[in-house]
Amino acid sequence: MTLNEIFIFSVIIGILFGLYYFWKKKILEEKSPISLVSGVFAVLLTIAILVLLNGLWGDIVPSIKGVRSEVIINKLIFQGFLIRSIYMLVLVGGSLLLYFAFYRKGEKYSMVVLPYFVGSIIITGRWLVETCRMIIEKYAKMGVYAILAGVIILMSFVVYYAQEKKERFGALIKKEETKESPSESSE
Repeated sequence: MTLNEIFIFSVIIGILFGLYYFWKKKILEEKSPISLVSGVFAVLLTIAILVLLNGLWGDIVPSIKGVRSEVIINKLIFQGFLIRSIYMLVLVGGSLLLYFAFYRKGEKYSMVVLPYFVGSIIITGRWLVETCRMIIEKYAKMGVYAILAGVIILMSFVVYYAQEKKERFGALIKKEETKESPSESSE
């Protein structure tokens, strides 16, 4: 990706995050514990973090321009994969550390911690896409199985999540029915 594409992507993600966060936390209402100014600056912080992380993403790997040997190119691509994996793990670890350090402190800290989470989620997604692309391009047979395994894991989580929501909804309906039953019998 070019620097302009990275910037545009980061701005779009930051704005989408801002819209979601403003809607979820009802920031535009008068009774909101979060001010409009801090919400706007949280969106700007998200954009700045995404521009920084995406810029680093491209700069931390060795360049393969001018290299003609296929063996050296493959080694450099694998080195880039390892470097980006370490980068992604440090980033996710750091954002989790921030979360656990500040998550019980209140809304004002969530405005600071959440943009780091958005950044780490985007970089994790980018790492997954790059990893899948590398596996498909360099290890075609293994790539098919890796993609299928990923789809199976993803679908397992979707089924689990859907079942959990159904059970919660069912428990809520039963609770409402039990509230209505005593009142009906007293009539």
